[in-house]
Amino acid sequence: MKHILFILFFIYSNYISYSQNNLLLNEYKKGRLKTELIFSIGGDTNDPDEMLIWPNSIGLDQKGNLFILDSKESIIKKYNKYGKFIRKFGRKGRGPGEFLSSNKLGIAPNGDIYIYDSMSFHFCVFNNYGKFIKNINFNDIIWKMRFSKNGIYIETQRIIRKGKIGTNYVKVIMYNYALEKKRTIFKYKLKSWIYGKVGKSKMALHLPFRENVYWDITSTSDLIVAYTDGYKIEVYSPKGELKRTFSHTAEKRKISEREKVKIINDYLNDQGNSTAVRNFIRSNLQFPVYAPYFKMIHIDEYDNVLLTTYHKIKNNYLVDIFSKEGKFINQIRISKDILTENSIFNDGNIYSNYGGNDTFGEVRKYKIIN
Repeated sequence: MKHILFILFFIYSNYISYSQNNLLLNEYKKGRLKTELIFSIGGDTNDPDEMLIWPNSIGLDQKGNLFILDSKESIIKKYNKYGKFIRKFGRKGRGPGEFLSSNKLGIAPNGDIYIYDSMSFHFCVFNNYGKFIKNINFNDIIWKMRFSKNGIYIETQRIIRKGKIGTNYVKVIMYNYALEKKRTIFKYKLKSWIYGKVGKSKMALHLPFRENVYWDITSTSDLIVAYTDGYKIEVYSPKGELKRTFSHTAEKRKISEREKVKIINDYLNDQGNSTAVRNFIRSNLQFPVYAPYFKMIHIDEYDNVLLTTYHKIKNNYLVDIFSKEGKFINQIRISKDILTENSIFNDGNIYSNYGGNDTFGEVRKYKIIN
């Protein structure tokens, strides 16, 4: 009897998963992803349990609990899947369970919470209830990380300067949960910086609209690497083996003069508005004619690949959708307010974090609807 019940439960679970996947694919094929807001945490609130200053990183555990790292406050806040506050833990400092500059959060398959401290060069590890477990040293700067059942994928970068040009050497390496290196999955280099001097001051300009590489992982721990240069996508196994490569034909969008002026003004606000600085920026900042093919990558819960392009229609970004096998599904419209760099697809929902500069931060949960 137990055996029969298990089989029925297995069939039912797979039917639900298949139906949900079909629902998502149907929405993709319609050409537009519609959502409704389920809850919002942070924003304009006086509730200390909900207030967020800089929600730099978010994560979900196996039960759907939401963890938010507020990097400004050096606090992790835990909420259930309905957005109800459960607890907070962590604080600024140098002691056990404390951090000086926390900017990355990850959740292990067993529910442990990993917080990376970029100033102290270590991870603080907590259990799912916020109890401090240990610190683990990690002597490198982390640009991005993803947690899987096979280990932790970590991106590091080294900037090498030759004359006026700075190149980022990018590596994605898999580590186990003790932060011991297992293997390098892929590496790449990017021309990223222009260097120079204004008087005695050194200047560094980050190249706008440069070609780039984006990556994320699937539910089976495969690594999806998307190159804007040539619109090429590679799929690597957790062992670092190249499983397949596919590409796509698309049109690039021309960069407008308005965009160029905005970027130059942003640099002037950051670097100073003297005549010498203005002349250096205007003479050295290089703009390509066209923007890259895309600027963000996401993997949904069924391992479809979403690449957000630079094309917009009114208040919607155009997003290219591919199956995990590399088949192009459609280009769809998604409201520009929905997806952020760290958005998470889970159980028919999208979780996204916002703000943290001039406004209070916010984390929202959207439900995908038909």
